[in-house]
Amino acid sequence: MSLIPKLTLSSGTELINVPASKEVLAELGVPESQMDDLIEQAKWPEIRQMRDRLLKESDWTQIPDCSISQTEKDQWKTYRHMLRDIPQTNLRSDEIVWPDEPK
Repeated sequence: MSLIPKLTLSSGTELINVPASKEVLAELGVPESQMDDLIEQAKWPEIRQMRDRLLKESDWTQIPDCSISQTEKDQWKTYRHMLRDIPQTNLRSDEIVWPDEPK
């Protein structure tokens, strides 16, 4: 489950690492109008972490002396570009289409 790193309640109380669920937020008195945005924001650090892992796993494809063809290297370059663009091209976490890794 995603966590909200820092949540300030209307009372001024600050909470850290609050589970991002409507049930928990309701118990804390968070207005329903704010819940969806808080939950959505909490998902992005995990998405970036996955994207960064996929980029790191494909770093080897861009090394100058890598033993793959230029066509393959270009395919990997496109794949990596699509990964890097995920946060900028997707407004909501549930709309992300992860690119397929080149074969």
